[in-house]
This record gives sequence, C-alpha cells and structure tokens, in this order.
Amino acid sequence: AQYKTIRLPVLIIWGAEDEVVPRSVGKKFKRDIPNSELVILPKCGHIPPEEEPQENNRLVTNFLKK
Repeated sequence: AQYKTIRLPVLIIWGAEDEVVPRSVGKKFKRDIPNSELVILPKCGHIPPEEEPQENNRLVTNFLKK
C-alpha cells in the first residue's frame, strides 16, 4: 500500500529471466508506483547490475538525465 505514496520518479529494471522474483511483481510495482518506468531486460536474471552492467548503467544514466 505504501508504494502508492511514492512521489519521486522511479526506474524499475527487471530481468526477463529472473527466477527469484516473478516479472508480475515488477509489473505490480509499475502499476502501484506513480511516475514509474519499468524496463525489462531480455536474457537477464535476478541481478541486472551484475548481469548487464553496461545496459543497466545506460538506463540509469538516461533516467537521471530526465
């Protein structure tokens, strides 16, 4: 319920192949957090910063520039 109170922009980066937390949770975060953006990385598991560091950094950098 508290997610709906977040007022800052939020970037959610999710691995399409995450076997720990289902993609549906990321979609729920996107739905419940106002002003959020969900990016699902293909061929990526549970830890995008370690598995896809360049793409993760590109996404974060572009998000922070907005």
